[in-house]
Amino acid sequence: MNTNRLISRHVLAVMLITFFTLIWVPISHADVTAERVLPQSYYLQNQQNLMVKIKITGEADSVIITETIPTGWSIYRVLNDGVVNGNTISWELTAVSGSTKVTYYVNTPDAAESDAVFSGVINGDPIGGNNVMVFHQPTPGMQLPMSNSFYQYWLYLPSDYSDQEGQRPLILFLHGPCIVDLNLDEVLIYYDASPLIILENPDHAETYPELFQSIVVSPYSTTPAWDIQRLKDFLTELLSTYSIDPNRVYLIGHAIGGDAGWKFANSYPDVLAAFFSFQLNNIPSVSANLAGFPVWLYEFETQYFIPFESIEACVNDLASVGAQYVYTLIPKEIEPLRAYVFNNPELYRWLHQQNKQTRLSGIADWEMY
Repeated sequence: MNTNRLISRHVLAVMLITFFTLIWVPISHADVTAERVLPQSYYLQNQQNLMVKIKITGEADSVIITETIPTGWSIYRVLNDGVVNGNTISWELTAVSGSTKVTYYVNTPDAAESDAVFSGVINGDPIGGNNVMVFHQPTPGMQLPMSNSFYQYWLYLPSDYSDQEGQRPLILFLHGPCIVDLNLDEVLIYYDASPLIILENPDHAETYPELFQSIVVSPYSTTPAWDIQRLKDFLTELLSTYSIDPNRVYLIGHAIGGDAGWKFANSYPDVLAAFFSFQLNNIPSVSANLAGFPVWLYEFETQYFIPFESIEACVNDLASVGAQYVYTLIPKEIEPLRAYVFNNPELYRWLHQQNKQTRLSGIADWEMY
């Protein structure tokens, strides 16, 4: 047999063996990568069920993932057969091809007050993507989501706010019923016009100076009626947290928020400096506690929720108890209503004219714009 032919066959055999060996060798761990997906931020102390995903891409015969959550946080739930050991979760996956993911849920600690850092590895290599969940701190000049023991809320602090540089007026905005059972974001998103929308644009400061000079708080209610005692406790905690002038606490209420404002003013007239209500859901009661109290009642000719006669009766009751009131009736052709009401700079100017300590007189004769 020809020697060269034998050598050629030998070389070919070696090449074939090498080729098939390469095909069947297990794929290297280095062929997979992972990316963590986190919420960008958190703002609640003791916030529940924040979801974290780890997306895995590539091919491997086996994958080992180890993930460590921030100190003080707790693991609420782990999917995809993950194993929990303290503040660490481990997954062992087989035959990974293409893309897949593992998911877990965490709770923040009761005293969360700083950015949360997550860490983990996939087959010894660091997991990519996001690893920091930013904690929202009160920041002057910005409107941010916050929470305390009673409510989640939007908070705006004036751009020159400082705990050491004097107390500021507080405007408390209570929303209507359409966003109940949704979430805090809807307080900002639902309203096409509101104090919150105005504050989102710093260029509005020249038109609405009184609003931008105030601390503005907009809590979120999960129930179809505001709890008056809870609101009182909420306000007490705000007063102890921020530099608020207790003589200049104002309440703006829309629909069920307006209903709550009437109940609050009747129950705690010594807490508020003034109250503005718009588009009430229920017939308001007027007690002798409102004597001398500044109230601005804003309604429109086509009253949707309560009989128009009830509004007129409420105005008469305000007069009879000696409340310092303003009553504005919006013509039925005015649209959009919320923009007409909340985009009026005189609303915020009127609020700033009121002071609980002095109870300014002459409000009933105040010129409307």
